[in-house]
Amino acid sequence: MSSRLETRRARFEACSGQCFFFFSSLFSKNFSVFTPFSRIFWFSPLLSKIFLLLHLFSAEFSVSSLPYTFLQLFNFFSFFQQTSSALRHPHSIFAGNANFFLVGPSILFLMNFSLLSGSVPLAFKHAVFQPILKKKNLDCYDLLNYRPISKLTFLSKILERLVLSQLQAYLDANNIAEKFQSAFKPWHSTETAFLRVLNDLLVSTDSGRSVVLVLLDLSSAFDIVDHNILLLRLEHTVGIRGTALNWFKSYLADRLFSVNLGNFSSSSVPVRCGVPQGSVLGPILFSIYLLPLGTIFEKYYIAFHCYADDIQIYFEITEDLAMSFHYFRECMHEVKDSRVILLS
Repeated sequence: MSSRLETRRARFEACSGQCFFFFSSLFSKNFSVFTPFSRIFWFSPLLSKIFLLLHLFSAEFSVSSLPYTFLQLFNFFSFFQQTSSALRHPHSIFAGNANFFLVGPSILFLMNFSLLSGSVPLAFKHAVFQPILKKKNLDCYDLLNYRPISKLTFLSKILERLVLSQLQAYLDANNIAEKFQSAFKPWHSTETAFLRVLNDLLVSTDSGRSVVLVLLDLSSAFDIVDHNILLLRLEHTVGIRGTALNWFKSYLADRLFSVNLGNFSSSSVPVRCGVPQGSVLGPILFSIYLLPLGTIFEKYYIAFHCYADDIQIYFEITEDLAMSFHYFRECMHEVKDSRVILLS
């Protein structure tokens, strides 16, 4: 039974890739081409039944990929019209509501097909890296001073935004997200991280106790995320199963990147680890990857706060100085053994 389902999923993945290339070819043609296809994808009873069957198949799991409506897709496009820096942004095609209502139903079909089949088209998984100097005063001839920012296709960022909305809602509803992470959250910033850590330190020192503060700055943290470990986090820590988990497996697998510098472009090479910087899902996937850290720190009564990949850990020194630092060393050993972050 499982092999039969895998075969069907593989067919869906291949078909979704074909749909993407088909729609991409239509984008370069006259808008009138979309009119008959809009009617087919918008009103076809057969496609509605396919979506219903796929949704029922995924509904038995704790997290399922729900299909989106045309209005929801329109709202996402409106957001990206103002903020997107995506690769090959089709401004001329989606400039104005009239154009969107012609091509929107076709794109809606592609997005829902990807979500309900648990697959991501290969064309969505190619990133163009554009090196950006981390700070203006750094040596521009030293390659280590550059940050690789990924530029992804416009439609792939729309798909990621749809997934993010469901994933974030699930994390919030089940109180899974790390509460001491101030990055990638509304109403949180470096200020909230600073105020919380400073307040805790002042409370301890005002009580006459000494505190040790350790700052961890993880180098290339986004680029060294192990895909297998991340999938285990999604399955066992977050609780994602079935079609939704297959979607994330497909999202992380077979990714490619090339480098674009000025008028020059490199050949494409595979990405074997890391989450794309510049992607929509990258920040939340990185936060999920770090989730076990909170449990480890709390086990040893060590306070902490994170802002993206910058981690502040601090603990009070008791009368038994040796025992205080013994707990700290044991905590660092467990963090290292968990393979969440690399410690030297």
